[in-house]
Amino acid sequence: MASSSTSGDLTRLDKLRFSAALAERQVRGRFDAAFFDHLALVRPQLLLPETIRRPYGVFLHGIEAWSPLTSGGKDALCRAKLRVANSSYTAARTSSTHPGVGAIRVCHLALADEVLKGSRSEKAANEGEESLRRIGPNCVLITGRMSATERYKGHAELIRCWPRVLREVPNAQLMIVGTGNGRGEMQELAREAGVGGQVIFTGFVSQPVLNEIYDRVAVFAMPSRSEGFGLVYLEAMYHRLPCIGSIHDAAGEVIADGQTGFLVNQGDLEGMAARIVQLLSDRVMRASFGNAGYERLEQNFSRPRFDARFSTLLGELVQ
Repeated sequence: MASSSTSGDLTRLDKLRFSAALAERQVRGRFDAAFFDHLALVRPQLLLPETIRRPYGVFLHGIEAWSPLTSGGKDALCRAKLRVANSSYTAARTSSTHPGVGAIRVCHLALADEVLKGSRSEKAANEGEESLRRIGPNCVLITGRMSATERYKGHAELIRCWPRVLREVPNAQLMIVGTGNGRGEMQELAREAGVGGQVIFTGFVSQPVLNEIYDRVAVFAMPSRSEGFGLVYLEAMYHRLPCIGSIHDAAGEVIADGQTGFLVNQGDLEGMAARIVQLLSDRVMRASFGNAGYERLEQNFSRPRFDARFSTLLGELVQ
């Protein structure tokens, strides 16, 4: 069995070397099946003659799977013996966009070990001292890239609803962790909404600093519209934070509405603000939701749970 590396971590030259090495091993019969963790890595597999090409599987993570594909990309998806999606939402949307690709199995994700390390470290406190010092008792966190091509995350909607939040919780803060070419636009939006002083843009922070931020804020919110899964919800749940996601995507497969957080309509700013105010105003509810979220993480999204799910699927591919 051979496995690919994450596409986002590979340069073009890396991909060529990887494809050549994979082809060479198949020619020599070094393995029985291959599994790719990103659709972009599959296409070179189709260049091999069918007499040499081994059965393969592919992991589908979200927007790259349900976006329009080239004929080669769709062919690569159709020819896979095993298609695995990170959520039922991703599976359904991919099947709807590309009818006839075949069955898609679901395997929910888990947090990587490196994400779980470094909490409350001295290094984190020193590195992110300025950002950490600004966090007040009613701070809401959103993390994620602010990109002109990824406007679905909910940054703008949170900023637009913040004047409503401040009417009920005057010291409420919104902390935005991340970078991207849309950051300037979001900063201008905060100024126009009159909440520039209550919205904190940290830029990039290291994982230990981010872990420290998770430990200090009150609520995590990412009311995204097209999230294939949402690993950041798991990060927040690990730190016992109540989560706010949206009704539009896979957030409902991670967040238990009314138990570990709330699902909101991204377009309903009043409703979104009301849920944020509800959590900021009720310390007991926050603690209850946070503890329930941690338990849900342990029961459904722990690494052992993922390994068991994924191993079963890989067994089918090899057989």
